[in-house]
Amino acid sequence: MESTENAYLGPYSEERKQVIQEIGDIETIRKTLGLSRRKICKLLLVDPSSWTRWSKEGSDAPAYIYRSLQWCLAIMEKYPEAHPIVRSLSYEKENKVEALSRKIEDRIGLHKSIVFDVQMEVNQMKAENLKISKMNQDLKKIVIMLSVLVSVLSAFLVFRLAI
Repeated sequence: MESTENAYLGPYSEERKQVIQEIGDIETIRKTLGLSRRKICKLLLVDPSSWTRWSKEGSDAPAYIYRSLQWCLAIMEKYPEAHPIVRSLSYEKENKVEALSRKIEDRIGLHKSIVFDVQMEVNQMKAENLKISKMNQDLKKIVIMLSVLVSVLSAFLVFRLAI
């Protein structure tokens, strides 16, 4: 007949011992995975009180828990981006990148707005310069006409005085 310990641990106690030798006890594995007790319990779908009981010396988790933890480690090794810490860092990185992108877009929008305003002012100045240029041409014509008129009047006066 099986001992009480073996009955509790299930028929896979040898496999459990092998996993413990390879990767350590459940607390060591949890720390390697970088998970809190609460998160590891959620991951494994176990009650936190069970985890606390299994973590105490002289008590051990069932073989399926060790096998599940072994698979978690294998997944994390093969796909490091699946690691919760890496995911949270990449999430923070994505958030920072998104925030910077929004900030850059806002600044680009502001610069575009400033450039648009400057272009509008330049266009207004060009229009005013065209008006001023037209007025200058008109003034030159008036000056020429006045010069001709003064010459004609001078000639008329000279002619009048000569008579």
